[in-house]
Amino acid sequence: MTYIIVRNRKRIKHIENKISTIELKHEQENAVKDQEIEQIAQQLSDTREQLENAAKIDFDEAWKAFSESPIVKKIKQSVEGKDIMIKSVGVYPKLKLKEMDYIELVREANRCFPDFSSRFLKDFPDLNVADLRHSCLVLLGLNDAEIAVLEGISYSGTNRRTKKILVAIGQGNHLEQSLITYLNKSY
Repeated sequence: MTYIIVRNRKRIKHIENKISTIELKHEQENAVKDQEIEQIAQQLSDTREQLENAAKIDFDEAWKAFSESPIVKKIKQSVEGKDIMIKSVGVYPKLKLKEMDYIELVREANRCFPDFSSRFLKDFPDLNVADLRHSCLVLLGLNDAEIAVLEGISYSGTNRRTKKILVAIGQGNHLEQSLITYLNKSY
């Protein structure tokens, strides 16, 4: 009986030593993992801070760069000096913008206001790419009649799109001012 008790004590001691070794190993592994988690958390914090600093641009400089860009000047010059009225869509068919003009305009907006298009569509999920393009044209200071000619759609269609965007943005009665306010707050 004594032999069995001594043997079991040795086994228990051996098991206790194994458990202690395993616990020590787990503590060391957890300490390493805790350090890795701290490093990752610090990297995330640094990245978040960099993104916040990158997102903070000088609105006035960005606005000046946008409004003086070649594509903006080109579009404004195309309608400048023309007597564009509500029924002008059929009168000025050559003024309709090409796809590349829209692409350049949105690129320029994204260059001056980083990720403008993706932020805009994310912030206002009821809007689509056509609404984004329309908004970029509104930012140029163009009225609905001029935008109708540039988009090659009717004045009433342009007016409906303007109202749709105003409702989606949910601020003010004047789309250009609402968009500028949105940009100023976002950047």
